[in-house]
Amino acid sequence: MKGATQTRIQFSANMAFSMAKSYLAELLESGMLHKDRHFYVTTRTGIDFLQVYDQMVPVAEQYEVRRATLKQM
Repeated sequence: MKGATQTRIQFSANMAFSMAKSYLAELLESGMLHKDRHFYVTTRTGIDFLQVYDQMVPVAEQYEVRRATLKQM
């Protein structure tokens, strides 16, 4: 099982301690992460969310490009 400590997540995301603590608490509460001793581990729910998110990003980008193009007309 792989995971990351709060400090590693905080520095990787370039986040203040209090902000990282808040986000991690929300992710734990939503079931996207679970804590195993000192390590935060992505749950199946978290992995599923990330997969859907990765599929939606290109769709959102296409929409924004079309919207910007129409705005210029």
